[in-house]
Amino acid sequence: ITLVEVSYIPEVYEQKVVETEISDAHKLISIGTAAKMLDIPENTMRSWISHGVIKSTQEVDNRTVLKKSDIYEILAKRKERAIAKAGTEINIVLVEDDEALLELYKSWFKDLDVAVNLITASNGYEGLLRVGQYLPEIVITDLMMPKMSGFELISSIRENELHKNCKIIVLTALTPDQIKEKGGLANDVSLLAKPFTFDQLKDTINILVN
Repeated sequence: ITLVEVSYIPEVYEQKVVETEISDAHKLISIGTAAKMLDIPENTMRSWISHGVIKSTQEVDNRTVLKKSDIYEILAKRKERAIAKAGTEINIVLVEDDEALLELYKSWFKDLDVAVNLITASNGYEGLLRVGQYLPEIVITDLMMPKMSGFELISSIRENELHKNCKIIVLTALTPDQIKEKGGLANDVSLLAKPFTFDQLKDTINILVN
C-alpha cells in the first residue's frame, strides 16, 4: 500500500500544479499587479494600455483589470526573444526631453526583437555627446528640444564620416509643413508622428536593423 501511495502522490501533485497554473492564468489582475509582474512602473503600465500595447482590458467595479494570461504571454515572449537575440546587441541612442515619454520608450525597449544597449539623453547636445561616445547603429530623436534641436543633432551626425552608416528615426509632433519650414529632413531619415504605437516603432527599428 505504501508503494502505491508513494508512486501515486507525485502524479496527483503534478496534476494539481498544472490545474493551478491553468486556473491562475485566467484570473483578472489589477494594473499594479501586472506592472509588478513585468517589472515596470505602474504609470508605464497605464501608458502601455493607452498606447495599445495591452489591448484586452476590462472594467470591473470602475477599475481597469487585465487577464493574467496576457501578462504570462508577454513574459514568455520576452524569454523567447532573449534566447533568440543573444550576442546580437546593438547600440541605440534615444534623445527625448519629455521625461515621461522617455520612461515610456525605455520600457518598450525591453520587448524589442533585437538586443539593445540603450543610451538615453534629454537634449540634442547631450545626445550628440552620446553618439560620439558610443557610435550607435541607430539614433532615435525628438526634433524640438532645448540646447540643441533634433535638426541640429541630425545635421551634426551627417557631417561626421564616422557616423555615415548610422540610421536615424525621428519622433515628432510637428506636421510635415512645420518640418519643411524648419529646413526639412533628409530622405534617409525615418519619421514617426506622435502619437505612435509601440508596434510602429518596433517595426521601424526591425526594418533598419535588417
